[in-house]
Amino acid sequence: HIPGPPGSLAVSDLSVSGPLGRSVDDLELMLRTTLTVGAFNGIPGAALPTSDGPPDPKDLRIAVWADEAMAKVSAGCRDAVTGFAAKLEEAGALVRDDVRPSIGPDHLFSTYLTLLWPIVGAGLPDPVWHDLDRWARSAAADDVSAIAPRLMTASHKAWLKADSLRAKIAASWAQIFENYDAMIMPVAPTTAFAHNTEDEYIDRVVDVDGEERPYMDTLFWAGLATAPGLPSVAVPAGAVDGLPVGVQIVGPKYGDFGLLDAARTICDVAGAAFQAPPS
Repeated sequence: HIPGPPGSLAVSDLSVSGPLGRSVDDLELMLRTTLTVGAFNGIPGAALPTSDGPPDPKDLRIAVWADEAMAKVSAGCRDAVTGFAAKLEEAGALVRDDVRPSIGPDHLFSTYLTLLWPIVGAGLPDPVWHDLDRWARSAAADDVSAIAPRLMTASHKAWLKADSLRAKIAASWAQIFENYDAMIMPVAPTTAFAHNTEDEYIDRVVDVDGEERPYMDTLFWAGLATAPGLPSVAVPAGAVDGLPVGVQIVGPKYGDFGLLDAARTICDVAGAAFQAPPS
């Protein structure tokens, strides 16, 4: 998500242009705008498939992933997802909560991190990167504080292995979307939390219903869609203790317009709508 310096032509891996809008219409407008500027690396004739418009709720096939043991979700965020699912089922949609990629969540997440951290490391000044590399190599094997530094300074061979697994992850998601239009899941494990700038990243924690969870858990739900390059729409689902909660709707690769239309129907059924802040 960090653009390169002036003159850069390469697009960073995992880079996402995520527009914010007041409605799905806003998001589609921004998508169409971005597609007019160097889309698909300039491949002649390349275009996203069109959509036939918002589907009838009775025609929707929805998978639900509301929680995960390795990235525990707070009750408020989990209830937002299951609440959407219940309303969709009541409206006649086919809803299943037992659909998952064939590759386990631990591999989904570790692959995402293995692809992500080298991007962070690549932006470091060379002296800082080399110091980090030396420290990562000298740290004890069980030193959890060395996880991110090791990934930031990993070999190209390690990255290639993760990239190969990413292709298998993408294939496992494609199998799901052969039978389902979208999967709904949390945007994050909690509502907004106080930003911790005091502790080292590896020592930071997030409170999930009274349980301290690693800061890195906040990356899990976003990484599920980002690593295999799937389109995702986050829509409002009310508030918990005055803080907004969202539901993430993920669709098949290159199915952006179809996903936006599915999101229109889902928002209509669930009563999800943007609310301007008091100010």
